[in-house]
Amino acid sequence: MVDLMVEQSNQELLDRVKELEQEIHRLKLQEASMLESEERFSSILNIFEDEYFEVDLKGDFTFFNKSFLENSGFTRDELTGMSYKQFLDEMNRGKIFNVFNHVYLSREPSKVEFWSEIVDSKTKNIQRKLMESSVHLILDDNGEKIGFRGFMRNITDRY
Repeated sequence: MVDLMVEQSNQELLDRVKELEQEIHRLKLQEASMLESEERFSSILNIFEDEYFEVDLKGDFTFFNKSFLENSGFTRDELTGMSYKQFLDEMNRGKIFNVFNHVYLSREPSKVEFWSEIVDSKTKNIQRKLMESSVHLILDDNGEKIGFRGFMRNITDRY
């Protein structure tokens, strides 16, 4: 009788181990698929001349495409975690804050034009550019607000 109970417990353990191995395999396939999707997403964003950005609720950059990085004059490490405020004068800081605040409260996307100040990495001169940007709210899987994303385009030559 005891041997039968031990044998049954062993079989249950073996069955559970098999289930866990299958779950691990499924999760590894899911992870590979997600990595592939992320790489595809990044490669698509890097094709655009428009600048793509994501910031957290404090306004610190968390993600950006190649165009944004190249036009910022900073390295990837320098730009990651940097505040959007570092690219703006006082008036334009307030303007962008108001747009972020409107999008945060309304959950509706918004567009804005503003003057950005970029330090040329080679000459260290400040370049002022008139930018047009769209701003959208980023929500997590639970619908909680976690940041903003958008595209920017240099429209200085239009005026």
